[in-house]
Amino acid sequence: MLELPYEDFVIILFGDNEYTPGSVDNVNTYSHIYFNNAEDKYRPPAQHGIKILKGDKEISSCILIGEGGATGVHPNSAVVHANQLAVCCCNTIFCLQLPTLYLAWQVKADWATCFQIFILDGDYLVHGECDITRITTAGQIKWQFSGADIFVSMEGEQECELLDDRIVLRDFTGMKYVIDFDGKLLNS
Repeated sequence: MLELPYEDFVIILFGDNEYTPGSVDNVNTYSHIYFNNAEDKYRPPAQHGIKILKGDKEISSCILIGEGGATGVHPNSAVVHANQLAVCCCNTIFCLQLPTLYLAWQVKADWATCFQIFILDGDYLVHGECDITRITTAGQIKWQFSGADIFVSMEGEQECELLDDRIVLRDFTGMKYVIDFDGKLLNS
């Protein structure tokens, strides 16, 4: 579970993989249901519930139902920025208006999985399994960067590190990449 502050609200994100759309047996109910592929009828690998609270009162709620690689809820799986909540759910970034949780946009930012999201100079930077993606707050992809292998480390090293003037990346083979904020390779 992840709690994020927003004005005088609290945003709560949590995994809800047991939720089944249309079932009366769900533990949680939601005001909104968002799929990253409404045509798919398979069992999704990850579902993230979101609730907006003001004090003890629920203001709005939604569930994000994804496809691609499974994701969990952790401190870097969502960010609040520009009256929006941007959330990694499987291979998609869902951007929700605050506090209503209406869907502003959704973007498939990686063909496999989106691990982390950060704020970068007023945009979003997404650490995906295969791509590092910069997305505007309007949902437009500015650029994507891919390495020789996936951006996962078996050595416990940080795979995506946002510094003051550059981004440091490490792939599965241990190769290190340094890119600028325009997605251009500085060295490897």
